Amino acid sequence: MAARNKHLLAFFSRSLNNFQSSSSPFQILCTLLPHEAQQQIDSPRPLPPSQPVPHLTILDSSFNPPTAAHRDMALSATTTSPSSPSRILLLLAVQNADKAPRPAPFELRLCMMEALAREILLHHHDGTGGGGSVAAVDVGVTTRPYFHDKALAVRESGFYAGLGDMTFLAGFDTLIRVLNPRYYGGERGMAEALDPFFGMSKLRVTMRPGGDWGGVEEQEGYLGGLQGGGFRTEWSGRIEMVEGSGGSVGVSSSKVRELVSQGKTQDLESLVGRDVEQFIRAEELYKEG
Repeated sequence: MAARNKHLLAFFSRSLNNFQSSSSPFQILCTLLPHEAQQQIDSPRPLPPSQPVPHLTILDSSFNPPTAAHRDMALSATTTSPSSPSRILLLLAVQNADKAPRPAPFELRLCMMEALAREILLHHHDGTGGGGSVAAVDVGVTTRPYFHDKALAVRESGFYAGLGDMTFLAGFDTLIRVLNPRYYGGERGMAEALDPFFGMSKLRVTMRPGGDWGGVEEQEGYLGGLQGGGFRTEWSGRIEMVEGSGGSVGVSSSKVRELVSQGKTQDLESLVGRDVEQFIRAEELYKEG
């Protein structure tokens, strides 16, 4: 395990440096196929699809670290297209790569994202995932900070031949930011950004009852309350609100970091998965809060 971690870390460090040296806004670093779920590949590689991709599911996160909630969000989305295999993209934004990211460097997060990709495929193979099929899981990076820019970068990259709809997975807190005009310089700027975004993409939002966001009914009613505030009615047809499922409800990266920093790691595997847990322990991540 230690030798493979070292090899994988070297691969992602090299790949990340090459990406940062380029002018590309988006790049796939590696691809995992279903039959590789239980393998630990020493030479990761990107594999462009040989067939058109009618649907791409994109899980964009800081993955600091990846958690069981990330896994379940991706798996639950595969049930929305049972007639055709889903291709899943785990996407990490590295636009602040000139600064030292904390608490885990980007290359370490990419190693854990590769482990998450295998976890997704393994759970799907075991029948514990969604009802649809998964063609492959890609691990990619981008310099674009916003969903509408990321969607355009993915489509224009040419990596996904014949790309149809994209579905971005998000939490309710992310939805609030996406639909806030102040991030676009006002309502006009928001329309100019989100009209083309919703033309080629959907949002699948996992609700988070409790805390600052209220209950399920309040979150479901959020879109209706936006009418007249720059929100276009037609956008609502491209936004799907779903409830979290499985034992990962309430799991978050910040919660995992807090527990590790407090030395409360007895249930770590159930929160992040076996391979991510082993990586956290081997690299001694998150011990300092």
